[in-house]
Order: sequence, then structure tokens, then C-alpha cells
Amino acid sequence: MDIEQSNWANRSSIADVGEYFGLGADALVPLYEELLADTELVDMANEQFAVGRLKGFTRGIFGKPDVDSVDWFGFERILMYVLVRHFRPESVWETGVYYGGNSLFILRALQKNRSGKLISAELPATAVPSGTKRHPWVLDSEDYDTTALEPGFLVPPVLRELWDLRLGSSLDLIPDFPGPCDLYLHDSDHSMEFLRQELSLVGPRMADDGIVVVDDIDWSNAFFEFAVQQRLRPLLLTDNGKDELRVRTGVAWMGNPLNRDESFT
Repeated sequence: MDIEQSNWANRSSIADVGEYFGLGADALVPLYEELLADTELVDMANEQFAVGRLKGFTRGIFGKPDVDSVDWFGFERILMYVLVRHFRPESVWETGVYYGGNSLFILRALQKNRSGKLISAELPATAVPSGTKRHPWVLDSEDYDTTALEPGFLVPPVLRELWDLRLGSSLDLIPDFPGPCDLYLHDSDHSMEFLRQELSLVGPRMADDGIVVVDDIDWSNAFFEFAVQQRLRPLLLTDNGKDELRVRTGVAWMGNPLNRDESFT
């Protein structure tokens, strides 16, 4: 998918998100436009990409000499920015950081909101053997020496004051996260059992109107199991530009009035 197609698909997905939250198809588009116009964010990312290339990160998005649009990053990062900007959460939880793509967009949105904090859990670099992948089902775009740089290196210093990055397994760290959680993003181990355990820890600590976002929902049925058990109406989204139009991201709004519809099965 080329960048123009990604832009079209991202606009369509943003409209779907607006409809899902009962805001209307056009409600969140201005925030996407705001993000598209954020050349400072793109410049910050390009500077950090250069750091990665010096350490041997040359595949995927790191292989581009100069990213010129946020549409290159995949829809999930755009989604997280828009959700943070609109709903203005005070407590955002993230599991799985890797080089910090999602973290960068969340933190930029919190910075613009002038409120809120991101708490992230990620394994330390030394916990992942050199030559292995944090996301084992992807191709070679993430086949790096994972000890070359610390997790989250894409996040520049100017945004780190809003960030509480904790190193270790999310299953060990989540119980100590201060709650309730307004917005939660899962992008760690996507296996059925691990995600099931993570959701069992996070679910009871979500705010009544909180939002759950899960990446790579096609890797297991754990997100769908969670939605069924909690009687949540999910929204399924494609990650535009990353893997064509493959459905990868699931959103579940704890406060959705339709969750109470007894006819929903």
C-alpha cells in the first residue's frame, strides 16, 4: 500500500472510530489533521531513526532515509494519538514498547494535552537474547540485535518527563501500576495465554469509561474472549499501510452504552 492509499484508509478508519464512540464520523478527523501537520514530531522521529541506523537498525521504517509523514507509521500509532488527544486520559498504560513507536505518539499527545502520564512495561534489552525477535511472528523487519539499544530509544528526551518506563514482565509490573487506567494498550506477548493473563490483570482496574486497545488481535483469540466475557462490543481496525488491510487492532470501550444491550451475543 502506498502512502496516498494509507492516508485514505487512515481517514476512513478515523471516521469509524468516531462512529464507534458515538461522536460522529467527522468528529476526530481534525485531530488526525493536526497530527499530519506536526512536522516537529516527524523531525524528532527522524533524528531517533538516525540513531537506530547507526546501531544497525536498517529494516522496515528504519530503512527510509527521511520519513515525511506520520502515515508511514501504521494506523495504530495514529489511533493512540487521536484517542489521547480527544479523551484526555490521566492514566495511560502500555505493555510492550520495543523501539517506542506507540510510546512516541502517546507522549506527544499527552504533551499537547498538558496533562496525563504514560506508564509502560517492557522487557530490558538484556532479557531478549541477541539475534531473536521480540515479535517472533513478523518477518525480518524486526530482526535486530535487540541489545544494541535500550527499549524506547525512539522517544526523545523532551518527551520523557511524561513517561514512566518500567523494565520487566508486564504480568509482574501491572499490579503495581497506579490506577484506575483510562486507556490501555497491549503490544507485548500476543500469545493466547499471556494476553489472557494480562487482560485478567488490567480488566478489573479499568476506569468505568476506560478504553482497551489490543494490537495483533489475529495472533490469538484472547481479545475476543475478553470482549465476550466482559460483554463489550469491540471495534476491529486494519493497520493501514503496514500489512495492507489486515485486521490487527481491537478496541473495546468499557463505557459503551451498547454493552448493556441484552440482545447482543
